[in-house]
Formats: sequence, structure tokens, C-alpha cells
Amino acid sequence: MPGIGDVRRWQPAELNVAAAQLQVGVRTLLGLHDELEATAAPPDWRGHGAAAADAASNRITEQLRRAIAQVQAVTAAVREAEAEAIAVQEALRETDELAARYCVSVGDDGALCDQAPPTVLTDQHFAADRARMAGELRDRVAAIVRAAHHLDVDLDRALVAAVQDTVDAGTTPAAFSGLARVHPTGPPQPPVGAAPAAVNAYWDSLSGPQRVQVRQEHPGWVGNADGIPAAVRDQANRARLATAITANQADLGASVAARSRLGMGSSTDRLNDLAVSGGFEAALARRRCLQAVQTVAARTGRRLLVLDESGEMPRAAVAVGDVDTADHVAVRVPGMTTAVAESLGRKDSAAAELVGQAWRELALAGRGRETVAAVTWLGYEAPQWSELDDDTDLTDTAATGHTARQAAPALASFLNGIDTSRVADPHLSVTAHSYGSTAAGYALQQGTGVDDAVFYGSPGLGTSTLSDLQVPDGHVFVEEARGDAVADLSAFGADPNQLGGVRVLSVEAGTSPDGVARAGSVGHSQYEVSGSMAQHNQAAVVAGVPERAQPGRAFGVGDVLGWWPGSRR
Repeated sequence: MPGIGDVRRWQPAELNVAAAQLQVGVRTLLGLHDELEATAAPPDWRGHGAAAADAASNRITEQLRRAIAQVQAVTAAVREAEAEAIAVQEALRETDELAARYCVSVGDDGALCDQAPPTVLTDQHFAADRARMAGELRDRVAAIVRAAHHLDVDLDRALVAAVQDTVDAGTTPAAFSGLARVHPTGPPQPPVGAAPAAVNAYWDSLSGPQRVQVRQEHPGWVGNADGIPAAVRDQANRARLATAITANQADLGASVAARSRLGMGSSTDRLNDLAVSGGFEAALARRRCLQAVQTVAARTGRRLLVLDESGEMPRAAVAVGDVDTADHVAVRVPGMTTAVAESLGRKDSAAAELVGQAWRELALAGRGRETVAAVTWLGYEAPQWSELDDDTDLTDTAATGHTARQAAPALASFLNGIDTSRVADPHLSVTAHSYGSTAAGYALQQGTGVDDAVFYGSPGLGTSTLSDLQVPDGHVFVEEARGDAVADLSAFGADPNQLGGVRVLSVEAGTSPDGVARAGSVGHSQYEVSGSMAQHNQAAVVAGVPERAQPGRAFGVGDVLGWWPGSRR
């Protein structure tokens, strides 16, 4: 198997020269074929000699035809290998550059070599980022080695097929036009269960034609793969959405037909009636979800970054703006009672408003050329009020942190995927409401590279120690409205506004630093109200200008009493 040192020593230009020489050989063989046809026996020649000459001519023509097919197949394989070798080397170059930024080098054996001077390691945040980056670099190296091995196997397969005369040469002269080839194994699949860095290295290592083939023939490989560029995920997921809608329509049709056959409402075979009815209702619920995704994805400037059908109902994430190029990217995590069918459209509209407000803050700060994108992440099944019925297993509801802990790995991977899919990391922020803040809290504890976090109406972040979130000091913000009982539950760790180091933002009516009168927020559900102080402050943080946010103080019984040790009171 080729190693990193082998990839560094590759000379793709030599493959180009070889392919050109092979093509000259094809033209020579084609000329010989034409000459052989021109020397065919005249049609009026008869007898044993004529038959023997005709048989010999056919035998030589067939041998020549197969020789042409073999050279053509090798030529095509060499050209593909050249394109793939260039892509693999480019992926290695980007990995080397990334390593150098963190004072690490990648050896020819794939090992990471420490190049950091002692003074650099005294920077606590740099050291933490460097430790996290080591895992990403190892994933990238492994993906590059896999891609190199795939290239090597495909080229070897073509050469062996030519030598063994097993090339598919076709049966007509069309084979002479370049159609003859060894059927390649196709582009490699992304590594199963890999970290975003490995997935991104996989994508970087693909040649242009391979990327086109993956998008067109295997959209399921990349649609939900964290580490793949957002534009690619969007294209793949739109194709998958169309397929899902067609399949759902077929399911609904089958359910309607089954209901008709059974005669719903009759007293016979009632269990079957109920089963068919349940299948129809489930298909109908899925249709509502898929239609909601389709409607939002059709809005201007949207990108469909997640379409996950693995659960009972489809999950989704939709971006407003260009996540691949935006200077500032916010990932918004809604809380309890949100669901794709009922909430995606409304949450997406709020995200669009947030983007507009953030850009306004940038313009007022003299940075109007910078761009903003925001993602509504509904990649988990948020708890619903119906789950609190007496016959429900409370381990899966908002009464516990179970669902939030389950959601955390997917959210952490999604956040890391945004960074790793780009050449330059954006200013990445998380804004999370209610139970979504708990899911976000658990995700941040897994290491995400998030630069700023805003939690509002939070029942807890899954920890009572702010440093567990691995967000830079002074960059965790909390909003809490009067009358928001959920924000004082402290159900999943300490009340966030009581954690030392948290910056509390105002949600009170008043004039923001830009001179605009802002509405206040009351209760648990007014943090995203258009024109409110809460929305203004979230936008300032998302834009990377938190100094333009209005500081505030928290309200609630828990805050007055200062229940938690280590609180500011």
C-alpha cells in the first residue's frame, strides 16, 4: 500500500506523458487496422486459398482490434490515475499546511512530529486547539493513504487486464473510438463512521470526475457527511429529497389501497384495519415533514445540509447564506416542542432575520463587506409535550437529559464539519434555546472549535463548570427573560447565568447601542421576536462584535436566591 512518502514522490506529469505516448500507439494501431482492411481479398476470389486468406485476415484483424482495446483501456486508466494523483497530492499539501499552522509536521511514514517551540505551548487556548487538531491530522493522513491505495488498485487492475487480455473490447468498430476500457471499481466510499476531518480529506483526494460521479450516483454518501462542503451536501440532499418524496407518495398510495381493500371501519379483522391505518398516518406525517423541508429549501439562498431519514420522522438542517464562504456562521439549535413539520419554516425565517441583523451590526461597525450565514439545525428529535403522558417512558423526554446527550455527538460533528470543510475557518457561533441549549452544552463539551455561544431560556448546559464547554474565556453569553421559569430550573447543571465567567445580555426593553428602541422579552418564548433587544444581542455576537451588545442582568427566583455554589451572588 502506498504511504505518505510515496505520495510525496509521485510525479503525475509523468503519467500525462505516458498517456500521450499510449495515445500515439493507439493511432498507429488504428492506421495498421485501416491498412489491413485495404488489403482484403477481392470479393470475386473463390476457393480454398481465398478461404484461408480470409480466415487469416480475420484472425489478424481480431488480434489488432483487441490490442487497440487494451492500449485504449490502459490510456484511460493512466489519465484517471493522473487526475486522482493530483487530487491526492493536493489533499496532502493542504494537510501539511494545516499541520504547519499548529507547529506539527507529517512524516513520510504518516507520523506527526512535534515542531513547537516551548514558548508556543504556554498559550492555553492554542495548546487545546493543537491537541484537538492532532486527531484531525491523523484522520486526514489515514484518508489520504486510503485514497492512494484505491488509485493504485485501479491502475494495477487496468494493467493486469491488458496483459491478460481480459479488456472489454466490444464487438463492433465502435471499440476503436475509445469506448473500450477496464471497468474501474468506481470512486471510493467515504470511511464509515469517520470524523469530519477524515471525510473532508476523502473528498479532497477525489478527482473532479470522481466527485461528479459521487454527486450524481451516490448522493447518500455525502448528503449528511460532516466535512463535505455545504454546496455538495445541498446538491446531494436535494436529490435525496426528491427520491424520498417519490417513495413517500408510493407508500401513501399503497396505504390508501390497503384501506380500501380492508374496508376501514368494518368489524372484521379489526387488528389489520388498525395496522393499515397506523401505516397511513405514519406516511402522512412523513409527507408533512418532507413537504416542510421542500418548501424551506426552495426559499432563496437556502442550502439543505441535513436530510436524515433514519429516525421515526425525517430530521433536517437548512442554512441561510453560503456556509462555505461566510465570514461568520451561526448554528441555531431549537428546543423542546420543535419539529421539522411544524417548526422548520418559522425557525428558518428567524434565522434569515438574524442574518440580516448581524450584517447590519457589521455595517455599523465598519465591516460591511463581511458575510454571515445561519443554520437551523433540527438534527435531533426534540422532546414534545405529548411525551409527558402518564404512559410515556420519561427517560426519553425533556424530564431528563437523555435526548440532549443523544443529540450531542451529531451536533458536535456537524459543528466540526463546518470548520474542516473550509480552507479558512469561519467565526463560528452557536445560539441555542431551551432544551436545545442543553443539547448544545453537551456537544460543546466534546470539542467543537466554536468561538462564541449564546444560550437563552436555558434549563442547564449539562455541566456546572463553564470551562467544560471549551469555548474561549468571555465568549459564553446568556439571555434570561422575566417570568421564564424554565431558565431557572437548573435541571441539567447550574443555572447558566450563575456560572462565573458567563456574560449576561439584556432582554429588557430599551435603546440598543445603535440608538434603536428595542422591545423586551417576557417568558420562555420571546427571545427571537423581531426587533427585540434579545435578537439584537444575539446578532451582535453572531457578527463577532459582542461589544455592540447590550449587557444585562438575569431575573428569576433562582437568581435572587443564588442557589448554586460559585455563583456571582
